[in-house]
Amino acid sequence: MPCYGNADLLCLFDLLMEAAIAWNLVRQL
Repeated sequence: MPCYGNADLLCLFDLLMEAAIAWNLVRQL
């Protein structure tokens, strides 16, 4: 999902959450 300028903070938070989920999945391997 691309980020739009009118929601920078929300987009940054969404990216952070997705990165955390991906990191948890990687750590379980």
